Amino acid sequence: MTRPDKNSDEAGASFSFKEKGSGARYSKVQKLLSVVGASQLSQLIGASGNPDQAVLQLEVLLQQHTAEALSAFESSALALRACVALFGSSQWLGQTLLQNPDLLQLFARPMGLVQAREIEDFREQFARFRLRSHQTPLAMLLARFKRREYVRIFTRELLGLASLAEITTEISALSDVLIERALMLCESDMRRRYQGWPQLRSEDGRVYPARFSVLALGKLGGNELNYSSDIDLLYLCDDAEDAGAISISAREFFTRLAQDLTDILSKASADGHVFRVDLRLRPDGKSGEMVAGCGQALQYYRGVAQDWELQALLKLRPSAGDKTLAREFVEQAQELIYCKPLSLSAIQTAAHSLERIRRGVVRRVTHGLDVKNGLGGLREIEFVTQCLQRVHGGGEPWLRASGTLFALQKLHDKGHIGDAEFRELGATYVLLRGIEHRLQCRQGAPSHRLPDLPDEQAALFRSMGEGSVGSALDLRKIMNSASELCARVLRLGSGEATGEAVAVTANLGAPGAAQLRRELALRSKALASALAADVGDFTLGNLQRFLAAASTDAERIRTTLENVEWIERALPVFAQSVLATDILARHPEDIVALFRSHGPEPEKSISDQLRIAARRYTLRSVGRSLLEGRSVWETLRQYSEDFELVIRQALEAADAPEGIAVMAVGRLATCELDALSDADLVFLRSAECDSEKAEFCARSLVAMLSSYTREGSVIAVDTRLRPHGSEGELVASSRQLAQYFESKAKAWETLAFGKLRLMAGSERLADGAAESLSGLRKRLAASPRFVPELRAIRKRIADSSGEMSLKTGPGGLYDLDFLIGMLETKAALPAAGKQLHKRLEVLLGKGALQADQGEALLHAAALFRRVDHAIRVVEGRSRRWLPESDVLRARVEQMVESQDLASELSHEMQRVRAIFDSFFHD
Repeated sequence: MTRPDKNSDEAGASFSFKEKGSGARYSKVQKLLSVVGASQLSQLIGASGNPDQAVLQLEVLLQQHTAEALSAFESSALALRACVALFGSSQWLGQTLLQNPDLLQLFARPMGLVQAREIEDFREQFARFRLRSHQTPLAMLLARFKRREYVRIFTRELLGLASLAEITTEISALSDVLIERALMLCESDMRRRYQGWPQLRSEDGRVYPARFSVLALGKLGGNELNYSSDIDLLYLCDDAEDAGAISISAREFFTRLAQDLTDILSKASADGHVFRVDLRLRPDGKSGEMVAGCGQALQYYRGVAQDWELQALLKLRPSAGDKTLAREFVEQAQELIYCKPLSLSAIQTAAHSLERIRRGVVRRVTHGLDVKNGLGGLREIEFVTQCLQRVHGGGEPWLRASGTLFALQKLHDKGHIGDAEFRELGATYVLLRGIEHRLQCRQGAPSHRLPDLPDEQAALFRSMGEGSVGSALDLRKIMNSASELCARVLRLGSGEATGEAVAVTANLGAPGAAQLRRELALRSKALASALAADVGDFTLGNLQRFLAAASTDAERIRTTLENVEWIERALPVFAQSVLATDILARHPEDIVALFRSHGPEPEKSISDQLRIAARRYTLRSVGRSLLEGRSVWETLRQYSEDFELVIRQALEAADAPEGIAVMAVGRLATCELDALSDADLVFLRSAECDSEKAEFCARSLVAMLSSYTREGSVIAVDTRLRPHGSEGELVASSRQLAQYFESKAKAWETLAFGKLRLMAGSERLADGAAESLSGLRKRLAASPRFVPELRAIRKRIADSSGEMSLKTGPGGLYDLDFLIGMLETKAALPAAGKQLHKRLEVLLGKGALQADQGEALLHAAALFRRVDHAIRVVEGRSRRWLPESDVLRARVEQMVESQDLASELSHEMQRVRAIFDSFFHD
């Protein structure tokens, strides 16, 4: 297979190498990659922060882990882009990827980089990781797990797949889990060492277990941790009378527990330490006890603590240990933090403190640009935000948010900072945090100062992406403007009659989220009722996410006010669907798509037009289910037809040669595609079609469908269900397919290919494939090994999945699919284009199933599809079983119209398994 001409590629390259030998490495990498990968390499390397570093580590990856890398790059167009971006921005995390090539599977997985992980996800991932490394010391294991997760999180950030708030929330949730796991081990060791747990005695003589909590402050407390922050912790315990249940006092027990925990988190290993732990924000600082009693700490903050110590408590929250004790302490501490009532002296103190900070920064910073401590840097923006929170939060508890960006939004919504100030401070903060993250991830060390060398500065700014900041001079101007704005925000005015102090704000422009909510409430009684719900209400939370996005600029606000009727009609969607809310929180202008089809966006590229259409098809699918009460079969069929149209349009845009066909297997082939499903595609070509042109077309189509931009992605594509799987050619000739079916295809592949259906391209090729498939089915149906082989593979799948899986567990959807596919093969019945219930009805009509069996399977098929669809709509993800959250599970049950869905599913799965066993018995 020929490759792009080396000289022509270099002539068109948008970058130059600085190091000797990089050009040769680049040429070598091109030869190792596929045609499509090689054609994309120049653009990807040119966009990377450090082209020399990117091509060096990419060469090492392809040499040391050839099969894993090429498989990942073939499975997902995002994988190569992700690797180059990571290698070009972080030698530290690039090396981590080289040491852990299994992470490439994550890059190749359709939603591996797109979907954020929450605290439960991190717990599950760590449990699995620990099973594979059970002999590794815990400190090393925690540090290694953290670095592996940082690879995923930082790559998401580099590719623009998540906002700053999402990135820092993920890092903070990961950190909470690491602290939690370390504490669990330490507690277990202490219980063994002292043969029990401390007990306390209440004033009425009741004995109860003592409680211990780890609270987070600083960036971790605000859920805005970066990649190399210290973690500020406060250890807290009950301080009642000790009941003497063990050989040492409760206070001594918890002090030793805290020492052990700190040692594990701080201990250096070959993978580095887990964290640098800072305990200096405890009562009395360095001279205070390592573990504070709850009452003792509150007494300190009431009477002795300095103002800056109270301000540090703004971000206080539970991290690990006993959450009840932590929440009790946080609630009482809140009342000490905020100024009540608003006073002139409070604002003057804040303004004077800011001026002292600025003078100190000028003295300290002698060279370079410090994005954290410099004028207009992160610390100054955080300080001003916290001051305004303390000033106004006493009378307005709603303002008591811990994260900086969230607090700025709330201050803006309440009118305490103007629209222009909010947007400039918010944008500057996001920019500086992005730069800080890249500085820290270069070598895995705390760093806030721009490099001195111009080449290194250029690499840093290039890694920020187009449209960001272009030079250190531009960045200094932005920071100087932010510094002046911080001072202006705290400029004072006072009412002459009352002496009431107010913070001076300027340029109050378009309304923020709060003003938009008020306007919507005036226009709609239904929206007013929804917006007046109690904090924590599911509908209110989703609606607020939508309105926060809808209020980010004047155009969106105008569109939202024009769409009041649609928003009111969409309330049932906000009441039930995280899937739709996730889309609308990024694209609030798409709310009409819940109700009707949209036309194309001609000003966009073809690829982005398809991405926009895909997300609107998903919203329309949610609308059909929740607003129109359509059956799950009708909803899935329409969704499948929508994406069939998208694939036809994508093939046209991919400059398809004559004699190529795009075929579907899996759910798309049987018109059962659902939100978050993959599209299982098979590419075929005629003997006359040039193989290289066909492969280039196929890879271009896959990239168009699966690559992710700010408009989202079209659909994840899986091409592994082709002849010879991942080892086979991406585009098989009709002759190769026929030969594979004649001699190589396995029993389970008969079921997969039995659904083969044309999506786009040559009908003649599709007819030929159907004829070859007919021969395969006849051959295997006559084989005495057909049913035993199916039974064996089905058993392996069930054994590997565990009992609680609606899809792969015993009696689940796979049992239905295997049983129906086996009976269809024996009866030579087609499956393409037919949904499960229609396939069952045909089998019933042919006498392949008894009436009672058919009735039971039809009922189960409908229930399983409804539940699977409801989970995707409600939770915004696919999962093996029902949601763990009671709130989400109740919404799934409501959508399926079941009061005890777990029991109903278990009953139906037992019935399906019994029928399955009657056909697949030994």
